[in-house]
Amino acid sequence: MDADDISLPERLERQVGFMEKHQDIGLCGTWVEKFGKGVSAINKYPGSSEKIQAYTLFDCPFAHPSVMFRKELFSKHSLTYDGDYYPTEDYELWARAIEHFPAANLLTVLLKYRVHADSMTNSDWQEMDDQAAKVAKRQLGKLGLEVSEDELLFHRNIGRGSSFRVGNMTELTRGEAWLLQ
Repeated sequence: MDADDISLPERLERQVGFMEKHQDIGLCGTWVEKFGKGVSAINKYPGSSEKIQAYTLFDCPFAHPSVMFRKELFSKHSLTYDGDYYPTEDYELWARAIEHFPAANLLTVLLKYRVHADSMTNSDWQEMDDQAAKVAKRQLGKLGLEVSEDELLFHRNIGRGSSFRVGNMTELTRGEAWLLQ
């Protein structure tokens, strides 16, 4: 986490307790509350390992500053950041990690994430989105879906949920057919 983010006092205790209780979980994150620069929102991430795997087809399933993981599992599977995916190397790493062991998110806010004008999310948005698309394309390829650039853009737009507006019945039908694949 960045120096200007706020970890709630019970965060580490709750995550460690969860991981001690669930020895199979190799990676654990939490929800985060964004604040600052006129922003107030809660980013909610999927909780169960199965939902995390599905979510990874569309986007990063963890708030990076909230993540805790088992070092021995990352070492065992040679899991490290791949700089070729900068600035979304976390999404790429988590996508590889969940192929080796279950992961979870605690369905509660345990970290407050400060947003400001100089945030990487604001300054490198296009590069982040391009790299995230590469990860999503790789994940779809693992399902046997080789996608064109147009299909990848459509897929990413569907994954954005409420920010993707369906303009007509043809788009809705296309979206349904795509997701059924």
